[in-house]
Amino acid sequence: MKKYNLIITLIVDVAVFVSAAVSFFMMFFSGGGVLQARNVAIFKYFTVDSNVLLGLASLLMILVDILLLCKKEINKRVFTLLYFAGATGTTLTLFTVLFFLGPVFGYPIMYVGANFFMHLLTPVLGLFRFLFLGLNGKKIDWKWSFVGVAPTLIYGIYYMINVYSHNGFGNPDYDWYQFGKGGPVVSIFVFLLMLAATYGVAFLLALSRNIVRKKIYKIEQ
Repeated sequence: MKKYNLIITLIVDVAVFVSAAVSFFMMFFSGGGVLQARNVAIFKYFTVDSNVLLGLASLLMILVDILLLCKKEINKRVFTLLYFAGATGTTLTLFTVLFFLGPVFGYPIMYVGANFFMHLLTPVLGLFRFLFLGLNGKKIDWKWSFVGVAPTLIYGIYYMINVYSHNGFGNPDYDWYQFGKGGPVVSIFVFLLMLAATYGVAFLLALSRNIVRKKIYKIEQ
């Protein structure tokens, strides 16, 4: 990979990490607003969890970028897949806000304070980085799309257990996204729908990345 490309990649990785870190600490210490909390309670939101995952993946990628700039040999496959999982989660958050939470709660409140970073800036930066930078490794086959689903699956299981164990369908204390507002059957349908949507996002991200590699960077393998 050319040096200038590595430098741009490093800059974007730093930007993603800083954006994720700033939003995390803003929410952790201030809270307030719709779909916000304080302290460890913030981890109940998939938005926070996916942003933290992408932030950690970006931190690892910063180390990878530095090693590559120093001309050190490194197999970054695992790091790329971890970043893929984070980028899939934050892209899902981006789409969920645009097409579901925005219409429900109103778009202005979804992009205020920490939400601006978590719902927009970090996902967009992460998406750009995944699709257009650091593409010199092996392509991501369609089967690796399931890696992108893992965070949603783990979170969804936790969310469903929390709602069912408290019979909290539609109760904002336990069903804060209101996915189970229509009852148990609806909650299961929404859970499966979110898994399918996540796989769709992951598949499209992997496909788009591979197209960019081939068409723009002329990388075949």
